[in-house]
Amino acid sequence: MKRTPVIHVGEDEFLLYNPVSKVVDVVDSDVVTALESGTLPPDMREYLERHGHLTMSDDEAEAWLKEECYRSHATLADSPAYYIIPTYNCNMRCIYCYEKDLRREPKIMSSRTVEQVFSLVESRLVDTIILYGGEPFQKGTKPVIEQIARLSRETGCRLSACTNGLELLDSEPLFDYFSEIIVTLDGVEPVQNFRRPSVGGPSFSTVIRSIERVIETGTPVTISVNADAQNVESLPELADFFIEKGWHTHPSVHIAVSHILQPLDRTYPYMLEPKDAAQKMVELHQNYPSMELFQESFKGLNPLVNVFFKGEEWRPRYWYCRANCYMLLFDPYNYLYPCYMVVGRPSFAVGRFSDTIEESPSMAAWRERTCFTIPQCRECALGCFCGGGCAYRQYRRSGSFSDPYCDTVEALITYYVPFLYEKVKERGDRL
Repeated sequence: MKRTPVIHVGEDEFLLYNPVSKVVDVVDSDVVTALESGTLPPDMREYLERHGHLTMSDDEAEAWLKEECYRSHATLADSPAYYIIPTYNCNMRCIYCYEKDLRREPKIMSSRTVEQVFSLVESRLVDTIILYGGEPFQKGTKPVIEQIARLSRETGCRLSACTNGLELLDSEPLFDYFSEIIVTLDGVEPVQNFRRPSVGGPSFSTVIRSIERVIETGTPVTISVNADAQNVESLPELADFFIEKGWHTHPSVHIAVSHILQPLDRTYPYMLEPKDAAQKMVELHQNYPSMELFQESFKGLNPLVNVFFKGEEWRPRYWYCRANCYMLLFDPYNYLYPCYMVVGRPSFAVGRFSDTIEESPSMAAWRERTCFTIPQCRECALGCFCGGGCAYRQYRRSGSFSDPYCDTVEALITYYVPFLYEKVKERGDRL
């Protein structure tokens, strides 16, 4: 039972999960107490065996899970996602920018460097390209964006982009090349203009026009909302705005909320730590019905979402995010990075690239970080629930990748999981 999470979700209701059989049940405190003591009455043992909770010994389960982890990791690593940073330059001045020291760098990725990236795309079976920045859509980057779009289509890659939306419409003829365009909007007009001003002033109306035009062309768009203590209370007003626009039910529109991470080398005054963010989000959802349109965002953080809302099995989470497996960011200076939070800082690069990739030893610190390589996670029942937590956040806290970051999973089990479980019960569904 070493790897069997027990999560308190109600007065006398606990989620019991077996990561080997991938089954989840609701049990009461009597079952939890019996499991913790190791003395199961015959009828309880028969129930747990019949439901797939008592399957093998701890040693057998650990070996099985470890093998599945490495097999899954190898499969995903064989089809990496490449993020291309055409430039670190940016035409916005966001208050929380973690690339603040980089955004005035004028260098734009050369045509030759783009060709090098795509030679690697073809040799490594890459099927996903994401434009990142800085801001990828600017007047000076247009030729390289056109080249990337063309080569993505020629190589059969799915192409998407992360953009602030300011100069996006200048590239409208390229929209057909994109499977998704992600545009950031942090709030209604005064909130957006304070948090994400352009170099020349307010940005709200320009970004709204860009989103409207992307929707009109039929290109899938994700509206990404970055939340922190400065704007979280205004999210219900933003939700009402989206509903007024009709975007919440539009088939090509997805809306996502994420929470700001502390920059590497400075303190951000509006930070919300994971548990504070989770508590606030749940409170807003409970008090404002329109917040339901943001519910998908924290479902995505929750490994139980497929069980709760899709009737699928709950898959273990052996590592935290794509930075630990299959994401690589390529910058204009031919550096490689594993995580978007450390781009532009060569001391965090995990290699260089030309026509080939030259990995540095630091790549292993990111790629080998799983719930089986972190000592504390090897003994934790929640190890297969959180995958060891965010490597970046833990590095910022301790300067080491070998420790777990537990704050996010604590937020999940304290706030998000019980909240989603109550939503399921309100709907009359059963696990």
